[in-house]
Amino acid sequence: MLVAEVNILREFRHPHIVRYYDRIIEKEKTKIYIVMEYCPGGDLAAYIKKCRREKRRIDEAVIWKVFLQTSLALHDCHSRKEGTVLHRDLKPANIFLDANHNVKLGDFGLARVLGSDSLFARTHVGTPYYMSPEQISKKSYNEKSDVWALGCILYEMACLQVPFEAANEAQLATKIKAGRIHKIPSSYSDSIARIIYSMIQVDMTKRPQIMDLLRLPQSSSRLATLPTYSEVQHKLPSNITVQVAAAVAAAKQPAAPVAAPVAKPAPVAANVTREAAPTKPSAPAHDDKLSQRKAELDQREAQVRLREKAVEKREAECIRREQAINARPTVPAFNADKENATVVNEKKHADDNAPAKPLQPLQNIYDRREKLLARLLNHRIGNE
Repeated sequence: MLVAEVNILREFRHPHIVRYYDRIIEKEKTKIYIVMEYCPGGDLAAYIKKCRREKRRIDEAVIWKVFLQTSLALHDCHSRKEGTVLHRDLKPANIFLDANHNVKLGDFGLARVLGSDSLFARTHVGTPYYMSPEQISKKSYNEKSDVWALGCILYEMACLQVPFEAANEAQLATKIKAGRIHKIPSSYSDSIARIIYSMIQVDMTKRPQIMDLLRLPQSSSRLATLPTYSEVQHKLPSNITVQVAAAVAAAKQPAAPVAAPVAKPAPVAANVTREAAPTKPSAPAHDDKLSQRKAELDQREAQVRLREKAVEKREAECIRREQAINARPTVPAFNADKENATVVNEKKHADDNAPAKPLQPLQNIYDRREKLLARLLNHRIGNE
């Protein structure tokens, strides 16, 4: 696996993929050491864990940055001339951060190269929490499995929890195949929410490719703001770079001057007093209402999540009881014929073992029968 990772890493020259420098082989100890780029910012998993511990939401700008830079790295993997490189183990622990908190995609130990002859992979590896439905079902998959994993990572950054949780791997597989997830908090924009939901689609054909995600207007307007965009610009298709240039030009274009309103003459005061018109609420009051409404929605979402967790707990208890019932030893069904045959055999054996009784002579029975017939005949003759 290390040799495969070395062979893949040394081909990459991308600002958002961990740089490979050299390898050292010890033949006597059969060990290999890889000299790679150092990432002082740690990994994304530690960053999410810290925010979860501090109960602090991750800023949306950080989510956009991780999304765009990881997408640029995956685009370089999926569009190589030698063949599509599937990462297959995309998770927060494999997304590293440099000193400026730029993304560095690493750990290609489970990666695989798809040639022109094979459009789908069939080996099933990776971390279960981020595995796509086709992987968890042991079906053929392609680069859209990496898109699913990236969607799960962005969801975890927004909600500070993985989209699919379960007590065991069987229940986790059932939830992943169903694809039902909670909504992300309302404090995030609809743009990032729609992107995340589009990536976590059970049907692989409905999932977008990395190119489709980078081509979105929301992505084009933010790509130019990345500090590393100039380094990756030549690796992108021309239609994306044109979109980015158009977005930058539109942002630099000065806004059209607004004509000053013409002052109208003041109306002549009438002798009749009129009721004062209701004043519109001020901007701060309006903002307070919006924030209050958002707080209520967040509270309702928290209550719904608690209820769903209680339901999941009950389902797990029912499954546990059902498994316990199935594990009990089964009682064999009652077979009347078999039981009767057994009783007859037992009685027969008992009769065989009992001492033989003297049989009554048959002659006595015949004599009694003759006497009864004679009496009956005499009775009839007397009556006549």
